[in-house]
Amino acid sequence: MKKIKLSILFLSVICLFTLTGFQNQPIHKKKSSDNPNTLQTNSQLKKSSRILVVIPLVYGESKPAIKFKVPSGWRREKIGGGSAGGYDWVNPKNTHQKIRFLMSGTVGAMQNEKTGKWDVTGIFGGGTEGFKWTNISSDSLKADFVDTRITRQTGYGTAIIVQSFPVAVSLEVWGTKKLAKPILTTFQLLQ
Repeated sequence: MKKIKLSILFLSVICLFTLTGFQNQPIHKKKSSDNPNTLQTNSQLKKSSRILVVIPLVYGESKPAIKFKVPSGWRREKIGGGSAGGYDWVNPKNTHQKIRFLMSGTVGAMQNEKTGKWDVTGIFGGGTEGFKWTNISSDSLKADFVDTRITRQTGYGTAIIVQSFPVAVSLEVWGTKKLAKPILTTFQLLQ
């Protein structure tokens, strides 16, 4: 039964990604006055220059969903394959700065193999070198992380397990902590 549910989940994710139009474009509709050559840099990023993103976790349903804000004008790209997929939003002025939303239905990675309980720290491979978990919730369904696996870059993120679904979602910001903090504070599960 779990395999059937996971197959349905995977197909739902693929349908969601296909039907929502994974295109290399901003997620918002551009105004005629928007000029891609005048995009704001990280230091100019202001609260008002962010757009709200809402991603349903079940195709055709408004909830559960994940919401967060990304800088206006950053380019959206499709990522993933297999049992995981998502989006990258990339700063066109500095391609080393990006926001990655990732969703996976791999139950084995979400459960502690010894206890069988949900454990968010397993979703990127428990004990992975260069990956540090912080602020782990008491139920192990949510945690923050710092990712230094890529040389000369640091990723700051938050991961959540939605156990009723089940699916793991994460939002990771590659860049400075100053860039990451205001974005990660908008990351929220809607149920």
